[in-house]
Amino acid sequence: MNNDTEKIEIVSFERRQHDILIGYRQNNRVVYASVSTGVDDTTAKQQGYVQVRKALAYEQTLDVPSIDGRDMEPIEVLVPAEPVVKEITIHGDTLIGFEDDSPSKTIAYNAIAIDQYGDPINSSIVWTGANNGVLAVDNVDGTYEVTASAGDVTASKKVTVSAYVAPTPPQPEVDYEKLALFEAIAGLETRLAQVEGGHE
Repeated sequence: MNNDTEKIEIVSFERRQHDILIGYRQNNRVVYASVSTGVDDTTAKQQGYVQVRKALAYEQTLDVPSIDGRDMEPIEVLVPAEPVVKEITIHGDTLIGFEDDSPSKTIAYNAIAIDQYGDPINSSIVWTGANNGVLAVDNVDGTYEVTASAGDVTASKKVTVSAYVAPTPPQPEVDYEKLALFEAIAGLETRLAQVEGGHE
């Protein structure tokens, strides 16, 4: 079904005793949305439009008579499907590096559930591999997996840990002039010892 915005228009607007009934045309089809009377006309039209857009996406409709009790043919009122978790997104670092020799550290993760309409939805998240979204890692190279689930929907994130590597101590600088001087002195001392020992 094509749900382009320009193909949905308001064809009727009626404030009734218990609700505001708004008729929308989508292509050659007219459907109705029922909105609370406690809002102004602009807000009512916006709320009704949201109902229509969501309901058309899943063809959720219900034929009901007028709630004012007047004798009339049932009208087609759109009933959006109940929001359910469609996907889960886990937010948090995937590369963890240790900057010192501490034995471990913890990293917090956050999971956001999204419904079938693309909106965030409150849902109980069950974590695996992390304690309520908090992952504890050791100071060794390795990988961890964090999983968040809500109902039948699951999302996972792989975390790579790099252990601390102590820096290599700097090599002492060599003073070649002093080294040559020391070698020369050592050679001279050896020569003098040979002379004094009668080896000349």
